Amino acid sequence: MYLKTVSEAAHEFGLPVYKLRRDIAAGKYAHIRIGDRLMVDIDDMRYKLQLKQHEAANIMSIAELSEFTGMSESMIRRAIHDGYLSSERDGRKIILRRDVALDEINRMLAGNVRDEG
Repeated sequence: MYLKTVSEAAHEFGLPVYKLRRDIAAGKYAHIRIGDRLMVDIDDMRYKLQLKQHEAANIMSIAELSEFTGMSESMIRRAIHDGYLSSERDGRKIILRRDVALDEINRMLAGNVRDEG
């Protein structure tokens, strides 16, 4: 556990102070109030930011999945509508988890293979 003030932590991670304060108020990072100062656990913050970056790398849009798999965007939308692919909404944008989407596509392909022999 390594503690720094909010402004020091924001400067170290390149975040605006107001966003860090908002995230602390939402309970995203371990913190402690000492008198008038709000101290943030830097180790906890570093771990959670790295985890967030890793999760962001695992998220794809329909266009990215289309480019990655060679499937058309309309085919992906149809698979989502029919329940073959799971998706989430980020505002108006539809997002898919890369690992889950690829597993579901492989499952769809395996279900369509017939043994002719």
